[in-house]
Amino acid sequence: MIWWVIYSVVGALGFAAANIADKYIVNKHTHQPLVVASISGLVSLFFGAFITLFVGDDVSIYQILSLLFIGALNQFAAILYFFALAREEVSRVVPIFYTSPLITLILALFLFGEKVTAKSFFLLFY
Repeated sequence: MIWWVIYSVVGALGFAAANIADKYIVNKHTHQPLVVASISGLVSLFFGAFITLFVGDDVSIYQILSLLFIGALNQFAAILYFFALAREEVSRVVPIFYTSPLITLILALFLFGEKVTAKSFFLLFY
C-alpha cells in the first residue's frame, strides 16, 4: 500500500476524534468558541515552533512570515468552525466544513493550473 494513503487515513481518524472532542469541549466545558480556538492556536504555535527549532533546517524570515500568515488563516477558519459547533450538531457541521478538499481542487485548477486525473478526482472522495 502507498504510505501517503495510510498517513491520510490515520490523519482523517485523528481529525474525526478531534471533531468529537471539540464538540464535547465547546458544549460541556465552555460555551466560548473563541477560548477554544485561542487555546488550539497556541498549541499549534507551540508545536510549530518546536518542530522548526529542533527538526527543521534553516528557515528564512520569508518562510516564517508566510507560515504565520497561513497560521492566521487557519485560526480564522478554526474560529468559524468552533462558532458553528457551538450552535449545531457535529454531524452537520463537519461535513460542510470538510468541503475544503473540493474547494481546494477548484482553486488549484484556476490559481496553479493543476491538472485533474481520474485517479486524483476519485481520491478526492475517498
